[in-house]
Amino acid sequence: MVFTGGSVYGAAVGCGACAAVLVPLAGDEDNYYGSKAVGKNVAYLRCEMEGIIFGLELSVKYFQSSKYRKNSEVLYILCDCSSAIDVIVDRMYAATGFEFFTRLSYLKVYFHK
Repeated sequence: MVFTGGSVYGAAVGCGACAAVLVPLAGDEDNYYGSKAVGKNVAYLRCEMEGIIFGLELSVKYFQSSKYRKNSEVLYILCDCSSAIDVIVDRMYAATGFEFFTRLSYLKVYFHK
């Protein structure tokens, strides 16, 4: 299970950051977590979407290092930003730019192996 989030300091556009926490469902392994700067003059939506990508990147690291792999695994991503979810589900390129979906496609390839 991955919890993601993004935030902008002070206004709708400004200095932004994102964070993610991966909590393994087995419960006997350590959590993976981190945060990172997104940039200056960024909107909250970009920060939220970067949080989702960051959560997926944490998941890749987790699955690469996990000793207990199964043939079929489920990953739950929990995000409180319905706009970010809509952009990803509806693949609204104009709202985010093509670069975001290129990064998302790279991660998708890993999860289908």
